[in-house]
Amino acid sequence: MLALAQNQLDRRVAEALPWLAFRYWNMNWEWVFREAKVRDLQNRLGFTLLLAWELAEKLQCQEAANCLRQAEQDLRHSLLAKEDTYCNEQLTKSERHWLREHRSPEAAAWQLLSDLRPEHLPHAA
Repeated sequence: MLALAQNQLDRRVAEALPWLAFRYWNMNWEWVFREAKVRDLQNRLGFTLLLAWELAEKLQCQEAANCLRQAEQDLRHSLLAKEDTYCNEQLTKSERHWLREHRSPEAAAWQLLSDLRPEHLPHAA
């Protein structure tokens, strides 16, 4: 949660967050959701869970995939309307505009400006 709360996080660390959710898929999600809501990080966490779910699917870890998908769906009820970045608040206007046009449907669904996709998670393959 502390990493997700950062306004400026190294890209490599941000790319590792979905892997952490995948690796520890059986954690106490109710606690994680509560902490996310206190910090208004639902959208960042939801996007992380979605990437982790896609990673679990790709690696054919069905139990993890089911848990992560359910967690992402449960969190979707707490989606924030505000647009956010995936831990990179120092984007320029041009970068923000480009990301609005080129972000994945998953990032758009979670109101995030990010071009991070499952194929960008090489450490998990």
